[in-house]
Amino acid sequence: MNIWGILNINPTKNKDEIKKAYLNKLSVVHPEDDEEGFKLLRRSYEEALKEADKDEVIDEDNTPIGIWIKKVNEVYDKFSLRINEEAWKNLLNEDVCYGIDTKEDASEKLLEFLMDNFRFPQKIWILLNNYFEWTEQKEELYEKFPYEFIDYVDNRIKYIDVLNYELFENIDDNKNYDQWIESYYKIRRELNERNLDEAKKSLDNIEQLNIFHPSLEVLKIRYFISNNDIENARSISERLIEEYANEPDVMYSMAEVEWIEKNVNEAKLLYEKVLEILPEDYNSICGLADCYLELDELDKAKDLYLNLMRRNSYDDYVRRKIAETNDKLIDQYKESHEEKSLSEKFNIAWCLYENYRYDEILELSKEIDCDEENQSQYFDLMGRTYSSLEEYSKALNYFNMWCEKIDTRNSEERDNNRQLEYIYCEKARILMKLEKYEEAIKICSNCLEINNKNIGSLYIKSYSLNKLKKFEEALKISEEALELDNSNVKFHMNKAESLYELGYHRDALDSLEEAINIYPYNSEAYALEMEIYYEHSEYERILEIYEEVEKQGVVDDKINLYKLKTINSMKKLDESEEIAINILNSIKENDDVCNIADEVYYELSLIYCDRRDYKTALSYINKSFDIDKRKLKFYYCRGYIYKALKEYDKAIKDYDYAIDRAPEDIFSYLRKAEIYRIQNNKEKSITEYKKVLEIDSKHEYVNNEIGEIYEELHEYDKALEYYNKQIEVKKEPYYLINRGLLYKKIDREDEAVKDYEETIKIDPKNPHAYNNIGVIYKDRGEFEKAIQYFIKAIEVMDDDVYVQFYNNIGKSYKNIKEFDNAIKYYDEGICKLENEPSLYYNKAKTLMAMRKYEEAIEVYIEGAKLNDADKEDFYDEIGDAYKALQEYDNAIIWYEKVIKLNPNHSFEYRQIGNAYERKNHYDTAIAYYLKQIKINDNNPLNYICLAGAYKYKKQKIKARIYYKKALKLYMDRNRDSSFDVCEIGRCYMELNKHKEAVFYLNKAIEKPCNNCDFDGCYEAYYILGEMYENEKDYETAYKYYKKAYDIRDNLEEHVEALERIKKILNID
Repeated sequence: MNIWGILNINPTKNKDEIKKAYLNKLSVVHPEDDEEGFKLLRRSYEEALKEADKDEVIDEDNTPIGIWIKKVNEVYDKFSLRINEEAWKNLLNEDVCYGIDTKEDASEKLLEFLMDNFRFPQKIWILLNNYFEWTEQKEELYEKFPYEFIDYVDNRIKYIDVLNYELFENIDDNKNYDQWIESYYKIRRELNERNLDEAKKSLDNIEQLNIFHPSLEVLKIRYFISNNDIENARSISERLIEEYANEPDVMYSMAEVEWIEKNVNEAKLLYEKVLEILPEDYNSICGLADCYLELDELDKAKDLYLNLMRRNSYDDYVRRKIAETNDKLIDQYKESHEEKSLSEKFNIAWCLYENYRYDEILELSKEIDCDEENQSQYFDLMGRTYSSLEEYSKALNYFNMWCEKIDTRNSEERDNNRQLEYIYCEKARILMKLEKYEEAIKICSNCLEINNKNIGSLYIKSYSLNKLKKFEEALKISEEALELDNSNVKFHMNKAESLYELGYHRDALDSLEEAINIYPYNSEAYALEMEIYYEHSEYERILEIYEEVEKQGVVDDKINLYKLKTINSMKKLDESEEIAINILNSIKENDDVCNIADEVYYELSLIYCDRRDYKTALSYINKSFDIDKRKLKFYYCRGYIYKALKEYDKAIKDYDYAIDRAPEDIFSYLRKAEIYRIQNNKEKSITEYKKVLEIDSKHEYVNNEIGEIYEELHEYDKALEYYNKQIEVKKEPYYLINRGLLYKKIDREDEAVKDYEETIKIDPKNPHAYNNIGVIYKDRGEFEKAIQYFIKAIEVMDDDVYVQFYNNIGKSYKNIKEFDNAIKYYDEGICKLENEPSLYYNKAKTLMAMRKYEEAIEVYIEGAKLNDADKEDFYDEIGDAYKALQEYDNAIIWYEKVIKLNPNHSFEYRQIGNAYERKNHYDTAIAYYLKQIKINDNNPLNYICLAGAYKYKKQKIKARIYYKKALKLYMDRNRDSSFDVCEIGRCYMELNKHKEAVFYLNKAIEKPCNNCDFDGCYEAYYILGEMYENEKDYETAYKYYKKAYDIRDNLEEHVEALERIKKILNID
């Protein structure tokens, strides 16, 4: 047994904490409702106290109160003394119960004792209350003890015992009376729940205790009646009635047996005897009414049923019996040929009204020749009849005539005021049904001026205020009404609705539970419960409620709808579709007028949206529109579908309609902004987003969206302005990172770092912040610093694995030539993201840098097999690897594979040309360069390659022509990327304009390409080396070739150039 789990606390030695936990749990575990749960809780409490005592010495409580409680315990432990009033009086005569300093403590200690020891008669409870005045101190006691316990004490004092303790015979203190009483209440519960198999077991078990009590025999009678074993039920009843002729339970049981055997007169006499002793006994009144109905004493039966209905308006059995009685009265009236008095006609008319037979009332009204004295009753009858027929103008006319009749008299008379109070209430009810809520409230006020406790008017007023969205006022009225009548379901419902709309969902659920406890057949209460739980996505709880409603047999349209919505939200699409179709089929089969068909079609539309079958989704949402064109969510849904179908104009039209209907609802502006953004209509998108800000200047994300669009438009100042506004509204990591990325883009890297560091303060486990700081250091060439941040990004990364983190750290290690570490991180990334091509690609690039070309080829081939791999890039790199191995024919094979995939490739013919150039096949190389130029004659690099081939063919004039062509294209493009600047330098060098060449090449060296994998521009260094070699400045040439080689030592031309100059300079 997990004692701490049952008490819902962590293990502790603190007894006060244990006690507090016990009291809290006791508030929801009632000893007589859940005996087993209570025993388990009590055992857990005692075990927890024992655990707390293990390491401490317990001092016996020898205070006067402690000694007194021991005496209380001694009395309680002996059952004969426990139920003996004198024994308790002796205890209460002790000084601790009178002393000014001790009485309150004695009272509290006794209550603590009674929380576990509560099985004794009402007379003892009353005696204890007379001494300690618990009922007068309820509010104070609520602060010290669980509400439910104090209410239990209060009820035991007020209400007669279910079990008459005086009827225990031959009390033997050695017998277990506590277990007997516990079993007795358990059997009662099982019989009430009609759990007959368990009840039989419990009856067998209780017999083993060998304790007799007539109430147990009564339970046996109930058991036999429930099993239709009337013979055994009668046998026990007759035996009991001889010994306990004046015991109400015994007489009632005998009456039930007589009733079942249709001995109506005998049953009637027994019910009457019970009522002589217990005049308010509900079941006996109901039994007597049934007898009167069976004996055709209809007026007496109806009076009794109406009495019961006033006590419990939710008793469906009594309601049915009233209808049955009315039907009999109506039949008697119709069968009688005697002249009917006016009073008889009215009586029958009211019977017809109570049985919803309104058309017959209208017929009967033609026979009513109403005198002055009975005009009020006539107006009332006709007003209520027309109201029930929903002919509200006629109904109001009758109530107005009644009102005018009263106004002509002395309005100070009590009877007139009572009539006016009633009329106002009925008029207000009609106005409420007509949805004229302001007028209804005004009439209610007239009624409440006469009687501020009029329940009907309080209900109508609170309901109308809710409809007018004046929820706080409605809540106040509901609470006032509940103080007058806490058993009124409608007030609990109104209160729940107000609380729900005010956002107090937990309190709303409490009110709904109150309503359901009073009347468990109220489907509206369950529906609102489901709605609240639906808002909180507590789908399992909704399905539990649905099962409860099914058991009660009150499943209606709304209940079915919430089950459908729930299953749909749980993405159980096939099941939700089946439920939806069944609902629609049921409507067709039963020819129902259903007010949820439009909602069912809406849910079907959502189902098909989830399946991305937007055409079917559109067909269903259009069916919703066929039923009701007023619901905005239908427009939102169809707008979404049109957007998915790329029918943007239709989507905009639906959202515009929604805006006309609800101009303050930002949803449609947001969706329009998204559509315009998809259409690349950035200005219109910004306009719609700004409309959102006009309505809600602190919207949670719109400033960011506007900032992103301005960034796309390269309006960086405006983008920064809106990113700043966004962070003022919501300083969250996402928005700080967004602004940081913009700062980096506009070369304000220090501010970018600040935003990333601020992100880390808010969310120390945000991997993107660490990664982005690493990127800044990487781009600055500070690779060691960058690596530390990339490592941290990977450390804090959660289940979402980000490929760029591994690529960034791998490239950084590669740049500082720590190739093994680079490979380690690429392998770790591949292990976690085995289908990510870039990791294979960059790992292979690292192997290339390590001159492990064969291994690189294997990794490239493996990566190329992946679904998302760009095979053109992989094949091209494989070609480069073979070229590095000087296996030019194999290189050409892989380059041609690229062309097979893409005959118009932007540079692959150039790659083949370069391979042929390496083989000294210059004419073939030139042919491929010309093919590349044919595909794109605007790329200066194509001309540079062509010029190079002519240069090696010693055709210097043609080479100069193409270098000039390339230079012109670069200059016309007005591009200043580091790569372009480097190639411009190459052109000037080849054209012997060395001053210009040095300027551009140094410019390239000063600012390497963005996202370059290398620690410096090796191309620029190599070209400078070439230039100085041509000038025969071999030492300077060596310096630049060496720098190129240090950056990239695996290029054939770098190795050859360095070896060549070393020989000239005689360097080893």
